[in-house]
Amino acid sequence: MDTSNTQMVTYYNQGVLYLQLRDWQRARDAFDRAIGLNPMNAELFYSRSAAYFGLKDYQQAITDSARAIFLGLSHAADAYDMCGNAYLQLKDWQRARDAFDRVIQLDPNNAGSYTGRGEACIYLGDVQQGIADCSHALQLDPKDAAARGVLQAFHLSP
Repeated sequence: MDTSNTQMVTYYNQGVLYLQLRDWQRARDAFDRAIGLNPMNAELFYSRSAAYFGLKDYQQAITDSARAIFLGLSHAADAYDMCGNAYLQLKDWQRARDAFDRVIQLDPNNAGSYTGRGEACIYLGDVQQGIADCSHALQLDPKDAAARGVLQAFHLSP
């Protein structure tokens, strides 16, 4: 992140602290102020997307994640993952699957994205792919409770 603007960095750090405290509104407000000082900083938009996700404003989380990707976020897989999770919350299964596909292209060892894609696939009716994705997530991370939860929720087994 460009540290030339001390005030922007201060607001960013405040936002990160508020995210850790799960104070979503204050986090969003701090990132708003930072973005006001540097509207071309991808990390600020990505971080604010996390605050919006916490506030359950999933559409705005998607918008900010997309903006971060457009601005060249160095860890774009995380922004696509945020989009995928937001689309899951919005029950937009196809867009969730597409977002998780992109994460997996960028980071094939991201167990959580296989779980998210698996859930989306099951809702889309592609149960076999959903089971395969959740099973792969468990291979990558045997402690992945979310993958187990998806399989159990649908009464499926790997």
